[in-house]
Amino acid sequence: PSSLPCGVEASEGEACSRGCGRFQGSFRPTDMADPWPTAADPHEPPSSAPSAAATTPPDLASPPRGAMSFFHRSASPHVDHAGARQHHQHHQQQPPLMGLVSALGGLKLPFAIPGFTGGGEAQGREEEEEEGEQDDDLTRPDEFRQTLTESPKEWGKPQLLDSSDIVNSEQVFQIESMLPLATQGYRWKLLYSSLRHGCDISTFYSKVKLEKRTVVLVETLDGEVFGSFSSMPWKVQVEYFGTGESFLFSFGNNDRTNGGTGSFQSDCRFFPWTAENNLVMMATDEFIAMGGGGGSFGYILEENFSRGTTGTCDTYRNTPLCSSSPFEVTNVEVWGFVPV
Repeated sequence: PSSLPCGVEASEGEACSRGCGRFQGSFRPTDMADPWPTAADPHEPPSSAPSAAATTPPDLASPPRGAMSFFHRSASPHVDHAGARQHHQHHQQQPPLMGLVSALGGLKLPFAIPGFTGGGEAQGREEEEEEGEQDDDLTRPDEFRQTLTESPKEWGKPQLLDSSDIVNSEQVFQIESMLPLATQGYRWKLLYSSLRHGCDISTFYSKVKLEKRTVVLVETLDGEVFGSFSSMPWKVQVEYFGTGESFLFSFGNNDRTNGGTGSFQSDCRFFPWTAENNLVMMATDEFIAMGGGGGSFGYILEENFSRGTTGTCDTYRNTPLCSSSPFEVTNVEVWGFVPV
């Protein structure tokens, strides 16, 4: 027998009789128990403090012989089981994505993920950028700001795609207010002008035959302006036709000495359909007319739009649309509508 490092004498192949785990010789007995750091060293004096094994939960107690664990069989005979327990609990509570990020040594994402705090930096940067943009907007000059509470002055007003030789923008706006709601807000397109296309009724029909809704404007030699709206195409028929949306209107005298820019609100007269008859409109190879009944047309244009007459009719219950009848015609315009 010879002495072990602990001082206990043992023969070849014998272990320490005090149970310290040391043995004599170059081989290890197969029936010898696996020493674990939780066991108290028998050579150490007894201590009143509880051992690590006493405070270690059952799930972290000594595993069976041969079991593998990332914290077992440490290089040191003594292992900090409390730290191992905290490490184990940390991995149980940590989301899989955070475990992957931790393994990669950290990862910065451009967006935030629930349970992952790495996106806080990106979110913070976005908030700072938004605040910076607001500050920039507050310091911008007024002409560069986009006003959302005010609309352009042109909104709600009719837009003429061509210039008119008879009416101005104020008169067009008044006519627009009389139109059916389904026609308001459209752009106005010039279909026919006797000054531009010639005083010929066949040319008139060729220009307006495909247009469903039209406004006819008439200017007399005395400078008086009147007209009509109809919701059916102008085409030659042997009898009256049209709908109750049609109406007549008159602006009185259009003073050209002032460029026709005066206010005509008080002079504008509007005559809707009365529903007393269906004599809404008429078109032949020789004339066009609006209204009838009571012995007169509302107005009629004949002889290739060179002259006409006006009077009170039952269809619209209108007063004469100009001061003299018959009258000489200076210009006739027909306007259609184009969706915005």
